[in-house]
Amino acid sequence: MYEEEDSYKLSIKCGKNTDSIEKLEELCRDKIEKLIEIIHIPENTTIHVPCWTSNAFAELICVGHIRKKGDGTIEYELDNSESTL
Repeated sequence: MYEEEDSYKLSIKCGKNTDSIEKLEELCRDKIEKLIEIIHIPENTTIHVPCWTSNAFAELICVGHIRKKGDGTIEYELDNSESTL
């Protein structure tokens, strides 16, 4: 069973409201992959990282769900179901 962890209070800002959704998702994927390399995630834990545009009136692009399994492997998915674009 995985624990849900929102206490990290992380968020990512990238791209602009005028960028295509494909470009924004690619930017988010790149940022999430870089984040995975530098943060510590306890085993069997999932963290949720919102990805926002960099504009003054930021829009939610997607939420990255990063999960560390019991064997130490890390996987992630981008969920754009809550996007405000």
